[in-house]
Amino acid sequence: MQGNNKVHQHDDVVGQWLTFSLNDEVYGIEVLKVREALRLMEISIVPGSPSHVIGIINLRGQVITVNNVRMRLGLPDADVTDDSRIILIETPDQTQGILADSVSEIVNINSSDVDYSTSQANDNNQYLIGTYKHGDILVILLSAEDILFDGDEDGFWYLSYPGYLRDGIWSS
Repeated sequence: MQGNNKVHQHDDVVGQWLTFSLNDEVYGIEVLKVREALRLMEISIVPGSPSHVIGIINLRGQVITVNNVRMRLGLPDADVTDDSRIILIETPDQTQGILADSVSEIVNINSSDVDYSTSQANDNNQYLIGTYKHGDILVILLSAEDILFDGDEDGFWYLSYPGYLRDGIWSS
């Protein structure tokens, strides 16, 4: 009996990747690292926060830092649109958000289809895993941890809010 099961076509599946756009380029982050993608919501500015921090959001009582990944990638700022999304990424310490122009789709990527040479071509690309050709589109695969890690003693890009906001009161 023949089945139409595309999931089992390849034995070397790396996994599923969430694709999103920034500045008309397509990027991917491994789905296992993504908690969810949110419609844009109010982002509260935090005075004195690092320049890469856009602000914080309150999601179901949890305070989450939203980062400007454009700075890390050397991209210019862009206007927020109805298609803009906050992608929540699970880090070892907490959940953090990155702002994307839009979220596209989830794609299955086989390791044999990834060009890893792009991540080794430049030392400044330590957050790149490689590239993947999805039809006519080049997807730049990013390491979720490395794109959020600032590389110094401060570690991850986030403001330290270990507690939760419940009924307007901080608790841990």
